[in-house]
Amino acid sequence: MNYKTIAKNFNKLGCKRYKEGVYDEAITAFTHSIFFDVSETAKYLVNRGTVFYCKKEYNLALRDFNLAINHDANFALSYVKRGYCFLEKYEYKLIQGNKKGEYLKDSISDFTKAINLGYLEPEVFVNRATAYDLLEDTVKAFCDISRAIELFEPPNAHALVNRGITYAEWGDWVHAKIDFEHAIRAASVNGHEIDEIKKRIEDVYNYHNS
Repeated sequence: MNYKTIAKNFNKLGCKRYKEGVYDEAITAFTHSIFFDVSETAKYLVNRGTVFYCKKEYNLALRDFNLAINHDANFALSYVKRGYCFLEKYEYKLIQGNKKGEYLKDSISDFTKAINLGYLEPEVFVNRATAYDLLEDTVKAFCDISRAIELFEPPNAHALVNRGITYAEWGDWVHAKIDFEHAIRAASVNGHEIDEIKKRIEDVYNYHNS
């Protein structure tokens, strides 16, 4: 058995343990993968960084995503994951002062890099929209959430509500109501979401009618 095969087997084990929620064993397995096959270092580093991210060990996750980018600057998933990490550190208030805005800009930069490398999953546009919204750049946030809505299959109820809220804030209730109606239809496919979606929409109406 050659080293590449050993690395792949450890990677499979790491993915299995990750899905099972056995994070420490997943980290150990991915570490072995990194050791045995340098040609796939970026991929295995991202996998290990993702586990650290799920453990909320964001600095260790950032370390692995940075190493992955240094190893292969064209591996788009590295930028996606690092962008998530920057955004998460902001939202959990793990950074203070002026650095807060810098982290948002860094997350936007990473999501943009991934998109430019051809990574066009709707979640990337949703998260970049979140970062723009936190920077109060409503127009860019709107454009990104609209692009995400185009890409989601099946339709994503929360994305539709998010855009509907923007329309409502702009006073465009015609389009807001269209998005809210579409959101309810989309959520009805997943019964566990429908109550949450209706509550979000109700809150919007209550806020603007108060």
